[in-house]
Amino acid sequence: MALDEVIDAWLGTLPKASYRLEENLVIEGFLLRAPSENIVRIVCGDMCLDLDADGLLEIHRASLPPGIYQRVGIPIRASFRTPVQLFAVNPSDVYAPLLYEGQKPFAILTRPDHMIGPRRGWFDVIEREFLRARGVDWFTNE
Repeated sequence: MALDEVIDAWLGTLPKASYRLEENLVIEGFLLRAPSENIVRIVCGDMCLDLDADGLLEIHRASLPPGIYQRVGIPIRASFRTPVQLFAVNPSDVYAPLLYEGQKPFAILTRPDHMIGPRRGWFDVIEREFLRARGVDWFTNE
């Protein structure tokens, strides 16, 4: 028996999906500007979804969890009729740093701006000496 015949026989044993979704699709995320008025762009978790605006049934502004502050985009809860046309799915990592900001630690909030930034070589030297004086040496494999 050829591989194609084996696959077709196996597929024939699987149950058929004969039901239709009667419920609406509900998505919580951040509403962003879309490239067209016919598209609704929502960042939801790790995905950025471009959905057909004609499928949008209702949309409500959502609240953010405590300690999270809105930067760009609008936190929403949207309901779409099913099936809704999906135009694109992209990773949301480009948008994530722009959407919201968490509460910064007190030590960062009170630190002068010139102290925040990339590590400098002189700091690494001082830190290494401090740790070695206390018996902690993360910089070598001793």
